[in-house]
Amino acid sequence: MISLLEVGDKRGFIITPDRAGGITIENSFFDVRVGVRQSAQPGGGIETWVDLRSRPAAEVAPIRVNPDGEVEVVLMRKQYRADQVPFYKVPGGYILSENPDFDLRRKIAADTGILIKDTVIYLGSTAGHPEIVTPIGLFAAPTWEKVAPPREGIELVHMRLETALSFFDQHALGSTYGLPDVAGARLAGAPGSEPLFRIEGLEGIPGNQYQVNSTGFELLFRLERRLRSGELQLPIPGYSP
Repeated sequence: MISLLEVGDKRGFIITPDRAGGITIENSFFDVRVGVRQSAQPGGGIETWVDLRSRPAAEVAPIRVNPDGEVEVVLMRKQYRADQVPFYKVPGGYILSENPDFDLRRKIAADTGILIKDTVIYLGSTAGHPEIVTPIGLFAAPTWEKVAPPREGIELVHMRLETALSFFDQHALGSTYGLPDVAGARLAGAPGSEPLFRIEGLEGIPGNQYQVNSTGFELLFRLERRLRSGELQLPIPGYSP
């Protein structure tokens, strides 16, 4: 707990202890509650449990149909200053009802310049970090428009849905937790986990190293599966599964 308090003080987080022995660490973009519980064990021992819960979050795949009738998805390429390793993911944010001051649409618009219109399509949820129990909602956004440039450090990449799935899957060299055995992935572990895949190469940029997030893979896999099966009919002219 002391180390968490020190981190909060140094990085501008608000630290709030509670009566139950837990602690909440938060700022405008992030919060995690660390809960501490104890239970009596046979023989008089005490077992301590710690659980982490984060603010409800979501991953959203903005999609469109190109002139050839193929579904394209928008990915974000973020550049981390620490090691200059690009990180590919679908746009994400916080659930609308949980954080009205900085909700899902506003978060995505602030990061990417993409304004999501109408209703997003819910595709289920997946586990976040294995040590944080709050699930991550998965959504597709078939109606959106570009209203501003992305913020500094973010580049938008338009990619065919099938290409994006292959990109996230086939180039994966391994990770600590991995992915479920779907769409050709043969990496054991929990979906949506961190740290992330480190992959090599992208069209036109051979030899560079990148990262992609497994939550994004899970989202794209579910979207492609539902489109292919006909379960999901997108309100986009010119597209049929």
